[in-house]
Amino acid sequence: MNWLILGWWLTFGVVPQQQEVVKNTIVSTDCKKLATVCEIGLQADIMDHFVLRGSMENYQYKADSMYFDPYRIDYKFSAGCRFNDNISLWFDHECDHPVLWSNKESYSYYGKESKLYIRFDGCSKY
Repeated sequence: MNWLILGWWLTFGVVPQQQEVVKNTIVSTDCKKLATVCEIGLQADIMDHFVLRGSMENYQYKADSMYFDPYRIDYKFSAGCRFNDNISLWFDHECDHPVLWSNKESYSYYGKESKLYIRFDGCSKY
């Protein structure tokens, strides 16, 4: 049994389509620009039974200059308890925030979600 295992991840990607609908109202983003996304996260596995995980995911447009123009950041947190190899209990929380700029209009969508659930894992070998 390992007392503590620390892990990390880093992802990069593009967002070819993005649209949010809230109560039949479309929250617009600039669909003419290609958005990119990156996420950095950390994870701690404690005594082979407990997991803590957190990450930040950033969305940005390519600006007219050589820089990027961030407009949204999502924060994610998860805590889990593994009872055995097949059953675990999880709590997830995510909150989404716009990146606010003093000199221009910002993307104005806020979101949050919390989940508590039991997860069943399995595999099939052929």
